[in-house]
Amino acid sequence: MYQIESGPLPTVATMVAKAEEVVTEVEAILASPVFRVNIGHFYRLTCGECGTLIKRRSGSFTPEQGIVCSRTSCGAVYDLVVETNPPVLKLRQLSWDCPTCRARNLNRRASPKDGAKAACAGCGASVSRS
Repeated sequence: MYQIESGPLPTVATMVAKAEEVVTEVEAILASPVFRVNIGHFYRLTCGECGTLIKRRSGSFTPEQGIVCSRTSCGAVYDLVVETNPPVLKLRQLSWDCPTCRARNLNRRASPKDGAKAACAGCGASVSRS
């Protein structure tokens, strides 16, 4: 509307030429076998803790972050082990020694919240994590 009201209009021949140019480009795009493609290297796994399908693009996470399960209530973290061929994703676990019985314990969560309690697998003692 602004162009119509503010200045000289293009000629019909100019508008037809531009429309033909657009048609040629659209036809080339629609004839292409490449459509809705996301090219990248992805890691896929089913979370061993909750069963959620996890898909992450290579380079979208750091080794420190790991690959975090998509389900917020789960929070399991997986580390990429590149020394194997093909690379594998391994559940990150924290180990700690019980101060009561000295048993070695593994936690499946990579980052327990400050003040969270964990029970010793050996003696059942409740230990506060900080």
